[in-house]
Amino acid sequence: MRTFDEIRADVNHAMSINDADALMVLATELDALQSPQAEALARRSRGLALYCRSDFPEALSHLQSALEVYSELGDRRGVASVTGNIGSVHSKTGDYPEALSHLHRALTAFEELGNRRGVASVTGNIGIVHDSTGNYPEALEVLQRFRVVSGVVVHAADVDHAVLLRADRRA
Repeated sequence: MRTFDEIRADVNHAMSINDADALMVLATELDALQSPQAEALARRSRGLALYCRSDFPEALSHLQSALEVYSELGDRRGVASVTGNIGSVHSKTGDYPEALSHLHRALTAFEELGNRRGVASVTGNIGIVHDSTGNYPEALEVLQRFRVVSGVVVHAADVDHAVLLRADRRA
């Protein structure tokens, strides 16, 4: 049986390339570990796999369940990450007020943790929501903040740069 850290590394890789099948397999492997940390990551992995498959209601259910476990564990980084994931699901379903609410909570949490990559990712996703709602001046403002904080490496899967560049041209 592999360790939690070994599986977590594979989950992070699968998330970075949006590999829904691998995320589901890894979630099952995490279930076998029977620890609260593994349970939280398994629920998040299933939620992200379902998100990749555009099954947004089920993705939301698994992510909210993961959020509960991360909260119980006092895992602030896990809470911040899953809160951002929930915001992304709401964005995809067109529930932009709820998306912004979750994304701003995630942003605050990442700022408090000093997690620059998380700040950059969530900032970019907030810009995407503003672009989607046609709020181009706000999208441009967020784009400018994104450019400042994204001096860290941000995976292409985290932020759709083309959307933000469109906002730059429209504003």
